[in-house]
Amino acid sequence: MTDHEPIPAPENFLDQAEHSWTLPAYWYTDSKIFGKEKEQIFYKNWWYVGALHQLSKPGEFLTTTVVDQEIFVIRGADNVLRAFYQGNFRGARGVKGIENFNPSEFGLVSVRVETLIGLVFVNLDANADALTDISESMVKDMRAYCPGLDDLVLSRNYELQTAANWKTLVDNDLESYHSAVAHPSLMGLLDYSTFEVWEDRFTTCHAMTNSNPDNPAYKVDAEDSVKRAIYTWLWPNTAFFIAPGPKNLGVFQMIPTGPESSLQRWEFYFESEQPTESEQAYLDWTINTLIPEDTALYENVQHGLRSQGYSQGRFVINRNRPEWSEHHVHQFQKLVHDAIVT
Repeated sequence: MTDHEPIPAPENFLDQAEHSWTLPAYWYTDSKIFGKEKEQIFYKNWWYVGALHQLSKPGEFLTTTVVDQEIFVIRGADNVLRAFYQGNFRGARGVKGIENFNPSEFGLVSVRVETLIGLVFVNLDANADALTDISESMVKDMRAYCPGLDDLVLSRNYELQTAANWKTLVDNDLESYHSAVAHPSLMGLLDYSTFEVWEDRFTTCHAMTNSNPDNPAYKVDAEDSVKRAIYTWLWPNTAFFIAPGPKNLGVFQMIPTGPESSLQRWEFYFESEQPTESEQAYLDWTINTLIPEDTALYENVQHGLRSQGYSQGRFVINRNRPEWSEHHVHQFQKLVHDAIVT
């Protein structure tokens, strides 16, 4: 199979989740599949860059790399956000100020940029659907769960190299039946009998109620603003989570770095850059407990995908018990399938 050969469609991957098998294991290990995903998925969909408040002044910019394409976003002297391929322009990662920036002097090629709930995204495809259009219902729900969501500021970031394909991370995070075994403290924080899910074409939402203020994860005050947890996902590789407690937003970007490797990028937003004691407790639990628990799952699953004894499995679908169902995993895998099968 060359880079330009079509990817054959798996015969038993079907549109209806109840009757479908999963994507083949080699889709999680093969370099040609990874190359197709780079071109047909990541070059054509919205990619999280960072915090809008870090681009508040003319000349401030953020950089990102969309798999292998270096991009920067800058606020111009006219107060307009613009994004470009880096090309002849080079800047250190993070935010810096550039006075009297004129893109024509650098021969730069522009890239689409949009903002959403105080966050910045870019898209290399000039013809892609608007971010605000594909995320409208998801954002409405997130704002309902956390009033003032758009005004939160970046407080902490955390990154972790992971020996797993990026799809392995997404698959895991779009089903919840693993939580009972893998996440005991999370089960103490949330009441899974209140589990609800909903979706549209490019987003999904999972929501639950906090069950116990004095739970094994972190203490939740009865006066805190956020009473319920909501976990949302935006195609292809960005998840958002709002946890019980003070106003907060977490962003989890699952960045592909190779056929069997990923970078977990986590960013945490609160009402101020310096976390409070309760916010720090939440951060400590997430970084030191929740993320390692999931990372072990990601890497164990990836190891199993390399086994000659496994090629495909069946989806577990129970729409009446969404906490035990994989229909959101099927939704994600179908988007992958449809993007790269020609």
